[in-house]
Amino acid sequence: MMDGNAEADSTLIFDKETLDKVYEKVAPSIVKVLVKPFSTGFVVSSTEKHNMVAVCSMLLIERKEKIQVRYSDGDTAVVDHTEKVSNSGMTILYARKTGKARPAVQFGVLEDIICQKIVSLFPYKDGLMMFKGHIGLDDCTCEDSSGNIIPGQNVFSFTCPVGGSYSKDPDTDSDIKKRFMVLTIGAPVFNLDGEVLGMIDWFSRSYDLKFARKSSEFRDELNKPGRVNWQGGSRGAGQRL
Repeated sequence: MMDGNAEADSTLIFDKETLDKVYEKVAPSIVKVLVKPFSTGFVVSSTEKHNMVAVCSMLLIERKEKIQVRYSDGDTAVVDHTEKVSNSGMTILYARKTGKARPAVQFGVLEDIICQKIVSLFPYKDGLMMFKGHIGLDDCTCEDSSGNIIPGQNVFSFTCPVGGSYSKDPDTDSDIKKRFMVLTIGAPVFNLDGEVLGMIDWFSRSYDLKFARKSSEFRDELNKPGRVNWQGGSRGAGQRL
């Protein structure tokens, strides 16, 4: 149990050199999905002609326009088709290769420890923004926006705004805030070894971490033959996004 002194809790301290190494490792795998409002994706694998980009399915509901993605180096690519991964809330975009190798993320396993440091990256303006945070599966502590130390259990704390849905009314202040909030939904969460532990989701007015304890199962699902329902194209029946 903490005494309320943030400086006494080593789990709240992040080493800049470590953060820089994580950024350099994972940044090439982060993708900006060019829809309105844009969303975050990350490269999980590739085929001979396409990079496979994972995105949050809820952000692609009722999309009728042609989807494009932009890589961290500025290159853009057209998405030829999509797949919905069963029981994950994830959709795979098949983006045409642009001639450059796009590294796929590596998946890690969320350990049952007191507190684990994490980071997340998502596209912002012309670059990438990194947020840092913690996952606590047992007794743990986190720091709120006022700097107070809060004891908790099964906590996912993050230095970013509360997640929320997107409003189509462009004339309200709340909409402007929600435009920023939605950018973080679907962003991958990494441990300090640069391995994906999950993806930021939202529930009510708080963040959640999708497949946090099942990232290895998600990885295995991606590698399983016939793992998805095709959405469009001639390979099988499915509902278009």
